[in-house]
Amino acid sequence: MKQKSGRRSGGVIGKICWTVLFLPVFLGLCLLANLVLLLLVFPSKIWPVACLKINAVLGEAVAVLLWEFFTKILGLSFRTENTAGLSPSSRFLLIANHIWAFDFLLVNRLADKIHRLDSLRYTLKEPLAHIPLLGPIFSALGYVFLSRDKTKDRGRVKEKIAFYEKTGLGYGVVLFPEGTRYTPQKQRLSAKYAKRNRLPVLKNVLLPHTGAFFEAASAMKKAGAKTIICATLLCRDRKTKKRHVPCFWDVLRLEDLVFRAKIQKRYLGSVPDTRKEAGCWLRTLFANVFDF
Repeated sequence: MKQKSGRRSGGVIGKICWTVLFLPVFLGLCLLANLVLLLLVFPSKIWPVACLKINAVLGEAVAVLLWEFFTKILGLSFRTENTAGLSPSSRFLLIANHIWAFDFLLVNRLADKIHRLDSLRYTLKEPLAHIPLLGPIFSALGYVFLSRDKTKDRGRVKEKIAFYEKTGLGYGVVLFPEGTRYTPQKQRLSAKYAKRNRLPVLKNVLLPHTGAFFEAASAMKKAGAKTIICATLLCRDRKTKKRHVPCFWDVLRLEDLVFRAKIQKRYLGSVPDTRKEAGCWLRTLFANVFDF
């Protein structure tokens, strides 16, 4: 089953003008969210569940605003496949390949279809925690910041999932196991590394990292989670029908592109209990599901 969103929009000049008008609204909303968060700094230590709920409402409002801007003004077109079989779950692990700086928009849309947009907990690079206005919002939403330090990252993932469990609220942990956006140059380096270490050579995605995935899967299995949602993201040029690797400035020509997500489910209990075997399981998954 396919679903489509987005429509054609105006020219580049029109998009720039709308963006100039939109930015103050977006930044104003972020500033308002930060002021609310400032008032919740001390109460959050006493009422973490109430604080997280309020932050989730704010985060969802920002996500909806961004989606409307990208689809109605910039012309983002996004199609999803196989979402009909997805049902809301209190806990789930969502993994996706990383193709674009705005992949979070596509993942948010997928979560919205199963009424779990307010439950998403992203894993992000640590520098994003220090972005003015946005950094505090990410932190308040309970996102996990990864530093590429294996010891620190493992501890952070375990700590956050333990916190989610204490709140009693549903949550969906979002992981991009490649750790960086796909580019042909990075793919060549990834393929060389795979050949050198006798690992699967992937043509359309990068070799995934195991650390954060294994820690999240292990902790969530113990908590009773059962579902892994695999979202294979793809971008094609509308005219040539060929695969396109999107860059940041493609936001000005989104009407020429079509983004697509193919969804598959896996049983979380099938992930092995050792890091080495879990790494093999994840690489096999990427070869069979994500290397489209």
